[in-house]
Amino acid sequence: FMDVKTKGTIEKFRLPIGHSMNCRAMKIDRDESRAHLRPAVEKNRLAKVASCILVRDCDDNVLLIRRRGDIKLYPSAWVCPGGHVDPDESIETAGVRELAEEAGVTLQQRTDGYFLDDKKVEVQPLVIYETANPQPDDSVRSQHIIIFFTIKLPKHHSEIPITLQRREVNAHLWMSQDNFNKIIIHEDTSGTTPISILTGTQYHQTDLPNQFLSVYRGSEGIGYAHVFAIKHFFGY
Repeated sequence: FMDVKTKGTIEKFRLPIGHSMNCRAMKIDRDESRAHLRPAVEKNRLAKVASCILVRDCDDNVLLIRRRGDIKLYPSAWVCPGGHVDPDESIETAGVRELAEEAGVTLQQRTDGYFLDDKKVEVQPLVIYETANPQPDDSVRSQHIIIFFTIKLPKHHSEIPITLQRREVNAHLWMSQDNFNKIIIHEDTSGTTPISILTGTQYHQTDLPNQFLSVYRGSEGIGYAHVFAIKHFFGY
């Protein structure tokens, strides 16, 4: 569990935290033989914070978008909509903004919360995910923290229009719990999943082989942090 504060606006959460498999910060915290690295870690521990929204439709199908294959970071990864928190922007607001920018799902913010078509949508904190990149001496070069929120839209996904941000993403799908359980939990990648692909300005429907929806390992798959968030939501 971890408490998080952001500059400008204090937002304190106590949530489950996950780590990447090679997270140096976690290794230094747990390994006494690396205790001498802790002062340097603390000195440079200005983490980059991102916010992601795990979007569900009325049947708890989860929205995933695919990053373009020609971008530098995590090309062709399937992820929840999200991105970095701007200075003096709250974590929650950043996630809602990124959802509108990347997927075209715009929530209206009012004094009493967020709304979609005049129906209130609760934005609830879900999990935190941390990763830290190594220096040559195995200390931490940079640290990234993602705060995941979840929302449930009051419609079936067939009634939710998705407009992708062409600069960064090129496809989307809705993942059911049964399909997630089959592909990720039981590692059964037989079969296909329907997706919508953006080509130019046109969308077309196709079936994606499930082998491309396993855990991301440098090629197409679901990002590890996003797998962690979805697992937690579904209760694994």
